Amino acid sequence: MMAGKTIAYQDIHGASVPADVAVYQVFISSEGEVSVDMDYPIAQPTAAGAYAVVATIADKNYVWKNDEGDRSYTETALAWIVPVTNSIYVGGPMTDVQLTTGNSAYNWTLDTTYTEFDSSWPGQTKVRANASNLGRITIPVTVLPRSILSSEEIVRTAPMGTPFSNLNLPKTITVTVYGGSGNAQTVTGVPVTWSSAGYDPYALTQTVIGTLNLSGFPQLPMKMSPLLRLLFT
Repeated sequence: MMAGKTIAYQDIHGASVPADVAVYQVFISSEGEVSVDMDYPIAQPTAAGAYAVVATIADKNYVWKNDEGDRSYTETALAWIVPVTNSIYVGGPMTDVQLTTGNSAYNWTLDTTYTEFDSSWPGQTKVRANASNLGRITIPVTVLPRSILSSEEIVRTAPMGTPFSNLNLPKTITVTVYGGSGNAQTVTGVPVTWSSAGYDPYALTQTVIGTLNLSGFPQLPMKMSPLLRLLFT
């Protein structure tokens, strides 16, 4: 915000014309009537809400003239400070979104009927918030991927000399992912492709590496290779 600052305009001759800036709280009644509390300028507006930014020309040799020909020493613009939203995780419901509004003069609530909220992919979505009598405003929300905490432990025991193709390796596995708020979630049926590179059917113990196919799991964009421990008898 520009409270307490000075801005400058140029007259028709290019001369600088300074104007002092002040910020005031805007109120809107239930009937839609707009009022500005001009008695109490706000030095550092930080709370979510609507504000009137008023620029006043100190040099009375100058005035602003609008399209209708009206003249005034002041110009007013409406500015918003929107609530800050927290980041949520892929697949999280709208109720995971929290609005940080500061010491706001308005009561902010999420509009649960808003249909454009979509947390199915990492990136950004948006919510719509109601602010007392101010009306509704859309606010961006960051959607984070869920990091993989661990994968299913898989152990296979096979006779010495078993070909790689006869190991009967699982085609899908289960992974545990971060679920937000300190909780873990289980995701099943994640496809895995096992690599035969370096496989020795005559080694007593060895590890086979698999690669997860996460294309069908937007909540799991991170790459991870599960390990399979083999024991030969």
